Amino acid sequence: MFLSGRHTGTTGLVILLTCVVHVSSQPSVSLMNGTIVGKFVTYESTTVKAFLGIPFAKPPVGGLRFSKPVAEHHLGSKSPYDATYNRPCCPQMGVPAWSVDDEMAQDEDCLYLNVFAPTSAPDENEGHAVMIWIHGGAFKTGGGAHNNGEHLASRGNVIVVTFNYRLGIFGFLSTMDQHAHGNYGLYDQHCVIAWVHKYISAFGGDPSRVTVFGESAGAVSATLQGLYVKNYGHFHKMIAQGGSFLAPHMKVERDPKPAAMFAASASGCSTEDHWTMLDCLRQTPWRRLRDVINEYSDNPAYRNMLHFHPTIDFDIISMTPKQMMDKMKMMVPEEIVFFRSLTLITGVNAFAGGASMNKSKIGMDMMQTEVEPMAEHRKRMEYIKHMLKHLYGKAQSFPNATMELIYHEYTNWSHPHHKEHARTHFVKALGDAECVVPTIMAARLHSQDNVPGKTHVYQFEPASSHRPEHTPEWLPGANRGEEIQFIFGENYDKLQTWEKTLSDHMVKYWSNIAKSG
Repeated sequence: MFLSGRHTGTTGLVILLTCVVHVSSQPSVSLMNGTIVGKFVTYESTTVKAFLGIPFAKPPVGGLRFSKPVAEHHLGSKSPYDATYNRPCCPQMGVPAWSVDDEMAQDEDCLYLNVFAPTSAPDENEGHAVMIWIHGGAFKTGGGAHNNGEHLASRGNVIVVTFNYRLGIFGFLSTMDQHAHGNYGLYDQHCVIAWVHKYISAFGGDPSRVTVFGESAGAVSATLQGLYVKNYGHFHKMIAQGGSFLAPHMKVERDPKPAAMFAASASGCSTEDHWTMLDCLRQTPWRRLRDVINEYSDNPAYRNMLHFHPTIDFDIISMTPKQMMDKMKMMVPEEIVFFRSLTLITGVNAFAGGASMNKSKIGMDMMQTEVEPMAEHRKRMEYIKHMLKHLYGKAQSFPNATMELIYHEYTNWSHPHHKEHARTHFVKALGDAECVVPTIMAARLHSQDNVPGKTHVYQFEPASSHRPEHTPEWLPGANRGEEIQFIFGENYDKLQTWEKTLSDHMVKYWSNIAKSG
């Protein structure tokens, strides 16, 4: 499947979004743990019920920092609960992928979700199909409020759930023992999935038709949740946009303890033993921890020591991809049995490597001017070396033969020394390594010859008129994350005609997948 809208003569239905208005009455939902009051949001002729900032777990503060989420069984002292505004996102690590203008927009008390429900009749008597969005951001940045679910809910006639999960040190610090198992951000996601299964029928949703979807780190998360057998029966389809658990930067086998020890030492905590260290870190103000990580992450000498990503915890991630492949030679692990029981739609953007190339600025200076062939070859080989270390770790060494193979594969031999061709081909190399190959590997692992129709792969091609941050201006096609705006209707009233047509089609595709596959 190729998703593209830039065709000569394409005519699109022009639908301009009017200013958001609120009607006088408010929607409410009664749950076993209290009543929630939201708000109506109306476009031209479609009204959506929005319930914002619903707690799904207790605030992960104090002794609950660096612990699995504790499911929320009450809605606070106020009744009914006011679900008319967004709560803070989780503390952001590194350079924000999206703007956090107000300091109070971040808080450690951040485990909240949002529900966007149509007011129109569902497509089936059991209720609306449900789509749970997991935001991306390299497990360091982002939040549930970044992608507004109103457009997809209203145009697709599905319920959309967005949410926050813990990021960076707060979401993934691990000592690999009973003191701090790690993967708290992934457990937050699992907690949301369980919450939806339990409560979504009260919002008019059908708990037997739930799709988990996400982009980049959200796509990695969606596939990881699809391997976690404790999710069995809680969702039924996955849409992984530009990522999978096989992505090279995941490195779940990497020892997470050095990052924890470094962060503790930099924060003024003793590292004599894990219990003392964790006790000190739990008492350190969250802003202090966030700022320490961000300060050292800005320094190239320390940046690679501060990786807080998913890791092996022998529960939500039970083994490395290599161990999984080895195990499959003898038997199909229960994780793969569950994975294959779900419908998978996965895909990549045509120039997904553009984000990494521009963001890291690796080799950009090598491609600014024309150079002599020998000098150009030397510089590009140096760039390939930097690229491989960026993808697979600085500690690894790579044979010259490997770099020569990459050089030959990703060179336009009709114009081998042309800078535009060179940089575009290296974007393709980055995209293939980071997104395309892991996506295809995951699709192959998922597919079964005797169960047709459960594995689908797409490619998203066009460059939009509103490009993601860090997109090189010369990038000829879709960068990583460039498809998101078409699904969520972002900037819809500013899109060109072909873009509105493509957006309408993608909303229909994604919502139809959730409804019927």
